[in-house]
This record gives sequence, structure tokens and C-alpha cells, in this order.
Amino acid sequence: MDHVHGHEIMAVILADPIEVWIFVAFACLLVWRVGLFLIEWQRSILIPPDPWDAEMTEKLNDPEAVPVCHHCFTPQEHDRWFCPECGAAVGPYNNYLPLIHITEPVV
Repeated sequence: MDHVHGHEIMAVILADPIEVWIFVAFACLLVWRVGLFLIEWQRSILIPPDPWDAEMTEKLNDPEAVPVCHHCFTPQEHDRWFCPECGAAVGPYNNYLPLIHITEPVV
């Protein structure tokens, strides 16, 4: 009894070059359509831009709100770059100063 393997069946089906091009075109169309479906599905998911509600936004924008150190929660009522209690980088430009702790090498 002869056994026919899957790769032999594909070789018979795709023996003609035109059939190969049709198969490749169909596969590309299928991948393209699945990609479009995934993009449309991702865009349909509604994620709120803020992780908090309107009450928290109002509290954050309150002029009497005092920023705190993200490391030790000490109120920061100054214009320094570092927390006076723990030394962590603080301030409105904290994310723009990633290399503030790098110093020149000692020779």
C-alpha cells in the first residue's frame, strides 16, 4: 500500500507555475485581509486617555496642589532638581534629565 505524504500532494497541486502564483496571491490577500481586520479591531477598542476620572484631574490642576517626591512622598515646595530628603530626581523636567547622575570618569 502506497502512502502519500502532504508534501507530495502540494508538489502535485503546485506543479504549474501559474498555480503557484495564484496560490501566493491568494495567501497574500488572506494575510492582508486578516491584517486589516486586526487593525480595525484594535481601533474599535475604546481606551480612555486618562487613567483617572474628572475629579482626580480637577485635584491635580488645583493651584494649591503640592507636588511630592515619587520616592519618599516628601512635599516638594522648591525649584530644585533633587529631593532634599532622599536625593531622588524630581521636578517638572525629571523625564528630560536621564543622564543627570553621570559624571566624568576619574583618571
